[in-house]
Amino acid sequence: MKIKVLAITAFFLVGCATGRLGTSGAANRLSMEQAEERIDQTEDDCIEETAVRAEAQMSNVVMTVGYLTQLEMGAVFLNRDAAWSQCLANADKGKDAIAARDRTLYENAEALDRKVPLPVLTMSLSP
Repeated sequence: MKIKVLAITAFFLVGCATGRLGTSGAANRLSMEQAEERIDQTEDDCIEETAVRAEAQMSNVVMTVGYLTQLEMGAVFLNRDAAWSQCLANADKGKDAIAARDRTLYENAEALDRKVPLPVLTMSLSP
């Protein structure tokens, strides 16, 4: 079930990144690279937004020397770190989905190669 979800996610990621799915091996490779770039960009954007949000929250903390201020600052940092971890986890899931799709395409291509009868392959290669 989890693999199906990952495969479907990769399918949609690649489809969204390219606008269409390529039919040749080169087009599939390009679309997967574009999907990986998109995931990397989304991860970078997520981390940047998290940093900006943490800075905004820190500016709202009243700076006193008290224990409460230290707790508030600690909470902001913990929330930031948790959000960064989520950004990284989401990116890893997307990359795993792309890798699963890549493996599936490779296995399907191998299966098709095994299905082609040897005489047909020989006749197609002869002049």
